[in-house]
Amino acid sequence: MSTVSVQIANWSPEYLVHNVEIDRQNQIFFNLAKRLHEAMLLGKGKEIIGTILAQMKTHASDYRTYEESLMEAVHYPEFQAHVQQHEELERKTRLLFERFERGETTMTIELALFLSSWIEQHIMTDDRQLAEYLSTK
Repeated sequence: MSTVSVQIANWSPEYLVHNVEIDRQNQIFFNLAKRLHEAMLLGKGKEIIGTILAQMKTHASDYRTYEESLMEAVHYPEFQAHVQQHEELERKTRLLFERFERGETTMTIELALFLSSWIEQHIMTDDRQLAEYLSTK
């Protein structure tokens, strides 16, 4: 029997971008990942996936709206690239949610990996760059 290990990013100060609202919103992604991981460890990932996906859809939209309005206000030079990442987050979340609504529940590992990847790549690189730019304005 093989096992798959999924590494979930845990919130720690290294993930702070030092913008209070962006940090607060990023922590929501961490909390969703943590809840999914805990459920998976208990063998209950399939039971929580719909809730996690629904909350991700809502949060991704709120997150996008906030960050994009902020970037527009300061004429952020990397605006388009950042927007494309938000679009990909929403697209992937929507596709996973649609699969769930069709009855597929065997995507907990896929969702966990996607969420962890988003946290590591977007927060640690792109949100940090945005926050650094904002601190100069």
